[in-house]
Amino acid sequence: MSKFEVNGQQQSLPAEEQLADFYFRIGKKADPIALEAISARVEALGLAYAPEELAIVAALDTPDKVQQFLNTEIYYNDDHGVGAVREGTAMPPRMVLQAGRAHCFEGALFAYTVNYLHAHDPKLILLESRHDYDHNLVVFTDPLTGLWGSNAHSRYPNIGGRPARYESLHALILDYIPFYYSSYSEDPKDLSLAGHSEPIDLVAMFGTQWMATTSDVWNIYFEYVREHTKFYYLTGDPTVPHIYPLVRAIKEGWLTVGSDGRARVNTANFKLPGMDELWAAFYKTFRPEDLLPRGDALVINDRFVALTGTTPLDLQANVTELQSFLDHGYSPDFLLTSES
Repeated sequence: MSKFEVNGQQQSLPAEEQLADFYFRIGKKADPIALEAISARVEALGLAYAPEELAIVAALDTPDKVQQFLNTEIYYNDDHGVGAVREGTAMPPRMVLQAGRAHCFEGALFAYTVNYLHAHDPKLILLESRHDYDHNLVVFTDPLTGLWGSNAHSRYPNIGGRPARYESLHALILDYIPFYYSSYSEDPKDLSLAGHSEPIDLVAMFGTQWMATTSDVWNIYFEYVREHTKFYYLTGDPTVPHIYPLVRAIKEGWLTVGSDGRARVNTANFKLPGMDELWAAFYKTFRPEDLLPRGDALVINDRFVALTGTTPLDLQANVTELQSFLDHGYSPDFLLTSES
């Protein structure tokens, strides 16, 4: 859960004042030995950090401290979704410190960076949902116990980070199921978590220079999930991998880009047996006022999922996601690669 808002408002400071505030309240408490180690590691990696930033990072020397910082110091960045109040951002870690806010992807990059600089060997996990937004976790193992934990930032309670107390990654992710409900309906009974990615090594994919940039890192936002990234469902056989639904939709031609540069669902490419009939039947029975499929629409929805790995509503939502790729100058083709 992100930092508490006062009367529904975020109490924002100018960038320099925000950084100074974090430094005087948190960074100045950094252990001198930790600060020396972080300074040496940052120098060795060729990263340009201000002294105040180094001190703050040095003070957050355990994943538990990182999570406490996200929970109590960082507001949730409402830059997307229904009612968004800010233009979309993909802020890197240093900008999170200057802004004092982050959405789940930005919070994950921040946690990944701090844990990496403290040699906690973090990895990124994308939680896959249906009729909901996906969610980013940074996972790690305790070097003494081998148990798994996570860091995460969210506007919702109980889908933030977890202490390292889980015997496996699978057990850690299962603990999120009861709290992960659809943002479409905001009903805690509408659970939406469907699967998760394999652990993703961002340093192997993108190096480390992004950790020190002050520019939006859209390249990471749009590129860290590709065809080679394995996903696993939480029901059925958890060892059988699948590809990310958006990637599959592009690969199968269910999503295409027209001559006008706009993304759309292309039903002419619904080649799986019965796919087009289920699509048509769903939109004949689904009532938008229900927010989510209910009754007969839910039965058809589940048959569509069994056939395609996605839902009609999620495939429609993928149009907006793909359009965002296009609007930021990215071609969907880069997702369709088996290269790791």
